[in-house]
Amino acid sequence: MVFHFQFDGHVIAKDSDEARDQEEVWDNKKRTNQSLLDKINVAVKEEFGKDPLDGNERAQKKSIRNQFNF
Repeated sequence: MVFHFQFDGHVIAKDSDEARDQEEVWDNKKRTNQSLLDKINVAVKEEFGKDPLDGNERAQKKSIRNQFNF
C-alpha cells in the first residue's frame, strides 16, 4: 500500500521577521476594511436617513433570516 501526501505552503516561525510582517499586513488589512465599512455605513445613513430597524431588536432578529429551508 502506498500513500502520497502533498502539502503546498510555507511554514514560518511565530518569532521570525516574516511572521511579524505577515501579522502587520493582516492588521493593516483589517483596519482598512473596517474603515471602508464605516465610510459605507455613514454614506448609506446620509443617503437614506435613519435605519427603520434601529432600536427594535425583535425586528432586527426577524429580518436576518435564512432564506432556504434545509
